[in-house]
Amino acid sequence: MKHLTNQLISLGVTENLSNIEIKKIRILNLFVMAGTLLGLIYIVIDLIVLPFDLLKITSLVIGILCVLLCAVLQHFHQYRVARFLIILLISFVFIKNANVSFKGFYGEYYYLLIPIMTLMFFEKRWIHVSSLVVSIGLFYLPNYFLDIYPEQYFGYSNVLFLFGGVFLVVSFFKTENQKNEAAILKFKNKEIKNIQEQLFRIQMNPHFLFNSLTAIQHYMVANNSYEAGVYTAKFAKLMRQVLEFSREDYILLADEIKALKNYIELQQIRFKDKFDYSVEIEESIAVDAIRIPPMFAQPVIENAIEHGIAKSENTCNLRISYFLNNGLLSLQVVDDGVGLGALKTDSSHKSMAQEIIRERLAVINDNRRAEKASFQLVPLERGTKAVFSLPYQVVA
Repeated sequence: MKHLTNQLISLGVTENLSNIEIKKIRILNLFVMAGTLLGLIYIVIDLIVLPFDLLKITSLVIGILCVLLCAVLQHFHQYRVARFLIILLISFVFIKNANVSFKGFYGEYYYLLIPIMTLMFFEKRWIHVSSLVVSIGLFYLPNYFLDIYPEQYFGYSNVLFLFGGVFLVVSFFKTENQKNEAAILKFKNKEIKNIQEQLFRIQMNPHFLFNSLTAIQHYMVANNSYEAGVYTAKFAKLMRQVLEFSREDYILLADEIKALKNYIELQQIRFKDKFDYSVEIEESIAVDAIRIPPMFAQPVIENAIEHGIAKSENTCNLRISYFLNNGLLSLQVVDDGVGLGALKTDSSHKSMAQEIIRERLAVINDNRRAEKASFQLVPLERGTKAVFSLPYQVVA
């Protein structure tokens, strides 16, 4: 039941919307749920307590259908139309109750909610001011023409001050809330950059850099200029790729795979063909049309090579797989090295890599309303499997 309620409240929410827009969508969906429930309750009560009134039952059913139409419009991302419609429906209910159903019971004061609702759903100032004028007009005009209330009931200036004052107070707090949200978003973006910088620092850790430079030096001392040249070119290309990726939130999957292959081939040279590797991509995935967060796999691959494969006495295999699953891109890194259970030392970099990965995923998930990104390490009978579920973007 809770899962269904969350789905209904999130109807129409998409990943590319801002937090403010998502809040507006959720509030309207709550109005739809409340309006539908109240309409059904009124129908049941009328059928049980009052004599059957076809006109009243019909009007309640039509009201429920109109409210549900707002939900349908949200589902098809017609947010502005849905918001105008819900305000019109509620305004109609207020007018009917104040002037017909509950005439004389101060129902006209509910008109104050109309400009407050426009403050919730719209950002244009002219819409806010127009709705305030309309709400004041709805308060005065019916009484002027229909003489609903006695003359002494009205305090014209009091109503103006009441409606205008409440409107200004709500508008002020809305503005302050938006400023606070902007400040929080700025802080989150700063944190994201900090985490990305930390991630960059561990991508090419000092151990790998030292060994790479040592390997180049070894080839040069041995007068193997060809191998030294190949290794240096690959190393320089990898450094450039990592620097470029560290500045991007999403990169093409094709570019990510090229960088990973370059990195793995450098490691193969270092470890004298200690392992073979393969990259498997599901046929439905177009690597030039999908963008993913960069450099998630590299620290896991590095751990697999440095701590699993390098410590094995056998020639090992490293398998990287990409496939789509439940709206996310699944990435698996599987090695048949010594495995997690055999690692007694040299775990500091591994732990740091996992910590930064999980921090990055937490930041990504904080802005997601759909399936959450995740990461886990699975010990195998021989070796280890790392499993990622990552969000992706389709290139238009």
